[in-house]
Amino acid sequence: MSWSPLTRKLFLSIGFSGKKAVPLPAWANARVSNRYNFELVSINGPGLRVLSLDIRGLRPPNEYTAKGTILNNERVNVKPGKKSQY
Repeated sequence: MSWSPLTRKLFLSIGFSGKKAVPLPAWANARVSNRYNFELVSINGPGLRVLSLDIRGLRPPNEYTAKGTILNNERVNVKPGKKSQY
């Protein structure tokens, strides 16, 4: 993940062939804590919720592999795979 101050875009590397660019509004900031976690900070609560759901929409959690964008320590119920017939 990288951040460009001139265009205010957040570039996310979330499992696709290239990085996904998410435009970051002027009222929101991003803090990167480590390679896999980042925090969105703003005083605009409803706008921040919409922005976070837009980011989640790029790669929602998969119920079979538990991979994807997860918000606020969310728990994903993992479904079992195919069972063997024998």
